[in-house]
Amino acid sequence: MENKTLRVLQVVDSLGAGGIQAFILNINRNMHLDKIKFDYVVYKNKEETEFYDESVEKMGGEIICLEKNTGIKRLKSFMDLYRLQKDKKYSVVHIHGDRAKSFFEAVVFKICKTPTIIMHSHNDRISRDKRFYHLHLGIQNIIRSLWKYVVDYEFACSTNAAQWMFSKEDVRDEKAKVINNGIDEKKFIYNKNVREEYRRKLKLEDKFVLTHVGRFSYQKNHDFLIDIFNSVNKQYSNSVLLLIGEGELKEKIQDKVRSLNLEDKVIFYGLCNEIHNILQASDIFVFPSHYEGLPVVGIEVQAAALMAVASDAISNEIKITHYWKSLSLDSPPEEWAKIILKYKDGYSRKDTSEDIIKSGFSAMAISRNLENLYMNVDNNQKSGNK
Repeated sequence: MENKTLRVLQVVDSLGAGGIQAFILNINRNMHLDKIKFDYVVYKNKEETEFYDESVEKMGGEIICLEKNTGIKRLKSFMDLYRLQKDKKYSVVHIHGDRAKSFFEAVVFKICKTPTIIMHSHNDRISRDKRFYHLHLGIQNIIRSLWKYVVDYEFACSTNAAQWMFSKEDVRDEKAKVINNGIDEKKFIYNKNVREEYRRKLKLEDKFVLTHVGRFSYQKNHDFLIDIFNSVNKQYSNSVLLLIGEGELKEKIQDKVRSLNLEDKVIFYGLCNEIHNILQASDIFVFPSHYEGLPVVGIEVQAAALMAVASDAISNEIKITHYWKSLSLDSPPEEWAKIILKYKDGYSRKDTSEDIIKSGFSAMAISRNLENLYMNVDNNQKSGNK
């Protein structure tokens, strides 16, 4: 009898450009698609298109759109999720998130008697500017000890992300496992010719190019980033700041740029599917996030041998090459600028792909491990050994 392709359901807020989505798609691309295909639950209107929609469809995945609700109306979303699972009967469900909503999604799948439920924590806190922040924090503290009763596997992108989501006992006993955010390391190997080509394309041949990749949100701390760049520019006027991304705070940051008369120095590039080439063209990466799980772009930057000056709020697990420098957010913009300007005259950029592989951040290896897990739990379910 011919084996059917296993369809694994990935539950994620959206397929927009972001670190969680980049991780899942990197894994998806390295799966044996004749054995496993990923379907995706997202919360959006069917008519709305998102950054990774086309990539998912090319790999044979189905995008299942549920209505995006908040507050008490979210109960309707959970009911929609219940009906979906009752209809589709996925044997493996992989939930990605960073807060309590993911727990209630997991409860829905548990009620549906889903054979295998995986929870994957992708952040180490929630934003302080979130409405009812302390209420969310209180709920998080309660559910931390309840995951083991609802899910079969607890995953996290870093130790901090595991501690944020799961109980101390589960982290201590390694029931909560760290799954590295894998990348295609070969795609990012530093290439001088690509660098020159993209600097010409961007009309930045003679500039000192600072780059940031991330959503315009409180988490990414663009407000402080502009202060840093303003300090850099005052000391070295031949510098530019390249911002990749979109988000709810973009207009606010644009206003700040105008107020500092930096319009001709700050490039709002928007979304981009050529991050690997942009990183080649850049001179330094600035990453002053308030918090992170373990950002995929942080691994990509090091794979491109691009020096990063980043917030020490990011887990030290991300430092896998000497191209990563951490600095406190309590340090003034001038201190950040001083370190950044050390690199304005260039530095050696080498192939770091072996470092990425040895450190366990190759998407290929991580994909194989997840593929084996998915297939084994599915086979055990079929044979009644779960």
